[in-house]
Amino acid sequence: MQALSLSGSPAQQASSACTAKNRQGYVSEIIVASSTLSHTQADITFAMLAHLSHQYKKPESAGQWLTWICPITIGKEALQRFDFDVLGLRILQPKRASEIPHLMKRALATGNSHTVVVHCLGIHHKRLAELEEAARQGQCNGLIIRPQ
Repeated sequence: MQALSLSGSPAQQASSACTAKNRQGYVSEIIVASSTLSHTQADITFAMLAHLSHQYKKPESAGQWLTWICPITIGKEALQRFDFDVLGLRILQPKRASEIPHLMKRALATGNSHTVVVHCLGIHHKRLAELEEAARQGQCNGLIIRPQ
């Protein structure tokens, strides 16, 4: 993973920003320590996703939202606690875990999202290539959050 540094000349900053913008079409994973999120893990995850929900305001996101595919109901209180911007957030709740890869692929490919995040037990490695292709097609990134 490469960090974006905003030190240096304006030309260097513009080059770094351009490189970051062109890093679309990737699917990454975050692996949490157990199948149930601890309070700390949940807080970190929610804070990260809340930050992403504000990205639609940036010119490079062109109004695209964060799509969060989550098998559990997320309460309004949790969204407010972490300062989610609901105008930049779309939550999809699959009826079955088996629907998650298909939902993710469709959400990645449509181009309406800057990032598509899923919580699941994992996605078979053979599906990752087609998810990355869908991400390139939709010019967005995917993030899989799964237990160890």
